[in-house]
Amino acid sequence: MWSAYGTVTNVSSPGIYIGDSAEQYFSWYNPSEDVLYWSCNNANSTRKYWAVGGIYQTLTIEFYTDTNFDPTVTQQIKLSSSSNYLYSFKAYGAGQGINEHSYFIKIDFDLLNVKLTNPTCFTAMLSGTSVTGSTVKMGEYSAEQIRNGATPVPFDISLQNCVSCD
Repeated sequence: MWSAYGTVTNVSSPGIYIGDSAEQYFSWYNPSEDVLYWSCNNANSTRKYWAVGGIYQTLTIEFYTDTNFDPTVTQQIKLSSSSNYLYSFKAYGAGQGINEHSYFIKIDFDLLNVKLTNPTCFTAMLSGTSVTGSTVKMGEYSAEQIRNGATPVPFDISLQNCVSCD
């Protein structure tokens, strides 16, 4: 985490999801040794690795709702956290002289007054043998047929054009 300037990561798409597992690993590397040498050679301290850069990150939070959640137009909610920070990271295997000084950086921010609006998905594509356009042909059944286990009508709903709640 000590060298973000001019570096790239090996984080593959779609990214790292917080909460998926306790530990997830990625590496930063510098594609240009010239930039790295220039940064170190122009450092103003003996801890030259600090002069190479800082940390830049983006965080996207995606919410998925079901039929039980029906917010008002500008409803504000408070998100819960089980600790005094949201996530943390640290450098492992950064090299001798650096590993000994590598500590967790804990990231936290305000989880109050998050505004949610619906819908989060604007398109629902239907598919299946019983689908015509936006209609699923369920057939006609009597109450007795339903009680006795009427034949299911399979179909799929694929949500598209989904956006995160801001």
